Amino acid sequence: MQEHSGDIHHIVPKNYLIKSGLKDRSEYNQVANYALTETAVNIAISDASPAGYLARVRQQIESKVLDLGEISDGADLQQNLKENALPDRLDEIDAASYFEFLNERRSLMAASIKVYYETL
Repeated sequence: MQEHSGDIHHIVPKNYLIKSGLKDRSEYNQVANYALTETAVNIAISDASPAGYLARVRQQIESKVLDLGEISDGADLQQNLKENALPDRLDEIDAASYFEFLNERRSLMAASIKVYYETL
């Protein structure tokens, strides 16, 4: 981690949510809406919705030309979603389903923490 530059990324980008009418900082700055990502990836995602940036990832999987991060096949994408406690349907999340996403992600995060704790 210390060898790589990283950013805290809003999974459902803050400015996307603000433009969609969500104005309360305490709502878009939820821990369940954060993920660590490389600075370049965070900048490239910018204010795109999950559907927008995952479409780019799916295109790079198909074309084998890296555009957004280093995910190069479907198995890598599924593993990344699992390791980050993200729902498989992330590309369906929009401003209208944001709070549902937060609840789903919290459950996935708790399950991941439980598995980790049980292996100690």
